[in-house]
This record gives sequence, C-alpha cells and structure tokens, in this order.
Amino acid sequence: MTTEDAKLTQQERTKKSIDNIMDLVNIMGSDKAVVEGILESLQGTHRTLQQNFWRVMIQIMKQYSEWRSDLRNEGSVTFCKAVKEMLEKNPEKEYLPYV
Repeated sequence: MTTEDAKLTQQERTKKSIDNIMDLVNIMGSDKAVVEGILESLQGTHRTLQQNFWRVMIQIMKQYSEWRSDLRNEGSVTFCKAVKEMLEKNPEKEYLPYV
C-alpha cells in the first residue's frame, strides 16, 4: 500500500480499487483475463477472507437489484433481483459464517 493509499478511508480505497477493475473490464474481450486475475488473487488469500469477499458480493448484488436500469444494465439488475429473490425464499443460503 502506498503512503497515499494509507491516508484514504476504507471506502475511498475500495472505490479506487473498483475503478481500476472497471477500467480493466472496459476493454472488449477482457472478461476471461479479468476473471482469471480475480480468481487467482482470491485463491492466494486466506479462506476466511474469501468468505468475507463473497459476503460482501452478496450484499452488493442485493443492493444493486434495486438500481434503475435501462438496456445497458438491465441484464445485470435482473440477475441480481433473481439472486435477491432466491435468498429471500431461502435465507439460510445467505449465511456465510465467519470462521
């Protein structure tokens, strides 16, 4: 972490990281490389951190399901709505214990 990053809040650091990922997916045909990079990075982390990552991703999908959509992001919002509905019907599936 740079000295500059150390001065940022966790939310600011997160936004900066996601902005970097968004820049990477802004290249047509980059999906496979980005997926592989994320999975490789996840695989190298502690399994509890992997669980925390997915806990955060679930919350992101639940909140994103409420966003406005148009043809450009309708598929992703619809997908997140389906995940949210599945979790509402099966709340035990959302439980990812902190171990």
